Amino acid sequence: MHATGTTSRICLGTLMGLAIMTQGAAGAPAGPAKGPLRVHPENPRYFTDGTKIPDGSWKAIYLTGSHTWNNLQHNGVYPPVDYEEYLDFLEKHHHNFIRMWAWEQGGWDPWAAGHVIVEPVPYARVGAGNRGEPDARRPFGPRPPLRVEGVPPSDRGPAAPDTRGRDARATALDGKPRYDLTKFNEEYFARLRSRVAAAQQRGIYVSVMLFQGWSVEKKGQVGNPWQGHPFNKANNINGIDGDLNGDGQGPEIHTLKAPPAILELQKAYVRQVIDTVNDLDNVLYEIGNEMHVGSVPWQYRPWVWKSFTRGLNTAFMDLYGATRIGDKDVNTFGFVGDWVAQHDTVRKNMGYTRLLAERMNLATMAPHNDLASTQYCLAHPGHEYLIYLPDGGEVTVDVSAVQGTLAVEWFNPRSGAVARGENASGGANRSFLSPLAHDAVLYLKAQEGDR
Repeated sequence: MHATGTTSRICLGTLMGLAIMTQGAAGAPAGPAKGPLRVHPENPRYFTDGTKIPDGSWKAIYLTGSHTWNNLQHNGVYPPVDYEEYLDFLEKHHHNFIRMWAWEQGGWDPWAAGHVIVEPVPYARVGAGNRGEPDARRPFGPRPPLRVEGVPPSDRGPAAPDTRGRDARATALDGKPRYDLTKFNEEYFARLRSRVAAAQQRGIYVSVMLFQGWSVEKKGQVGNPWQGHPFNKANNINGIDGDLNGDGQGPEIHTLKAPPAILELQKAYVRQVIDTVNDLDNVLYEIGNEMHVGSVPWQYRPWVWKSFTRGLNTAFMDLYGATRIGDKDVNTFGFVGDWVAQHDTVRKNMGYTRLLAERMNLATMAPHNDLASTQYCLAHPGHEYLIYLPDGGEVTVDVSAVQGTLAVEWFNPRSGAVARGENASGGANRSFLSPLAHDAVLYLKAQEGDR
């Protein structure tokens, strides 16, 4: 139903077809993730894996997915993760991206008043059972001690006592052997590699986290993770003290104000991470998580679609079944809300955005907020338009660049249903009335031969 004049009103009283984008719509597994990813040359909001689509342009890769605290190590504050089940969970929701969550401390956590175990960690302890066994990548056995200026390795004879007169080979604060910061824990790096490689086979890209802000300070919570950090002077045999101001915490090690010896150890650790996974094509790197106090309000479904239509990739911190964090019920946290329903909503909608991204020529799309009255519009003017209506209702879209007709689809972000509508004319501003009583997504595509 087309009206005359510069603006027409299109109301989908009659639905021209219905499909459900369930999570099963993803079909067969995506296959191994290709790469390495690089910034897309025509659209730097996205990556490309170096493959081309039928029109000869580079394929754009949209990243979205759920990460959780224990997808690499086990921190006793949070529920254990069966990694294969976790990968199944990601595939079920059509996710293709995770942050590989890394903890620096070997015990304690801001969310627990008492001691909890965190393992494995990157550094080896001095003592039996911490030899650094060989793995498939290092058949020659563990690396020799690092030679870092200002940091004595353990093979240079007896270590000097610390400031309290204790033998440097005495136990750490958790009662276990101290760390030798010149030796890496091969168990940690073998696990890192195997999990990144397993994700690659499922078509999932991994952002490898290097440093963790929640490992060096309390951040206003009940526990102090610095008690278990290898750079705590009580926990290593190398004389390293990362608590520069003596306040019992160590955020200073995440600044360039840290002593050269600490910076050199951190550089060596980063090199070890890169050596471990850099030949895998699904790897990205993240310098650190929440390196300072602060939080962002959670907005759930609207956040996903607002981000997507603004040209952003989305990643979500998923509670993944956690009911308690430390000694607190998650339902007591104001920022969590009804996490069971809300987390599932986010998971599904990130999968929905990826399904739509795969239907579009994403490499040509860019935010064009001026083309839609809701100001949430991802578009290739004259070709494709994706518009988010946070409150439903009516939206006016400038489709003057289309010389012909547009196919019209309404996507229901609550159910995954797609409703086809009658074609609309291009060449002017057009108004579209959503058939939904809540937020909605409008997809417009110029018909072949009309572009």
